[in-house]
Amino acid sequence: MSYETETEFSLEFNQLSDANILIAEQAIKSDKLCPIENNHMLSISFKDYYLAELAYKEMIKDTRQNTSYFIFGGNSYGMQAFGFYKSIDGKIYIIDSWMGNIQRVFIPDKNIDCLKHIIT
Repeated sequence: MSYETETEFSLEFNQLSDANILIAEQAIKSDKLCPIENNHMLSISFKDYYLAELAYKEMIKDTRQNTSYFIFGGNSYGMQAFGFYKSIDGKIYIIDSWMGNIQRVFIPDKNIDCLKHIIT
């Protein structure tokens, strides 16, 4: 899929259930939260970069509700998914899940290729 302009489509963010919010918040507070130095471990496909940029720009807006979630990419025919999550305290994280189970959590920064143009 090719995206010519930001107005071609609208992004639909999900509001997580209470159970999934708890799972995400626990993962953030666990050893699944990777240090920024490990951001090289993200394997986001180049085809997902544009959607990741658009979703991140939307996610950081003050109007975006906390506990919002947006899947912006994946691998292995959807077995692995990457999504932005806005935590209860308003911080943004990238959740890397495999078959619906959180494997790792990353803090977005300029060292992630798909975000290097929008994070300074």
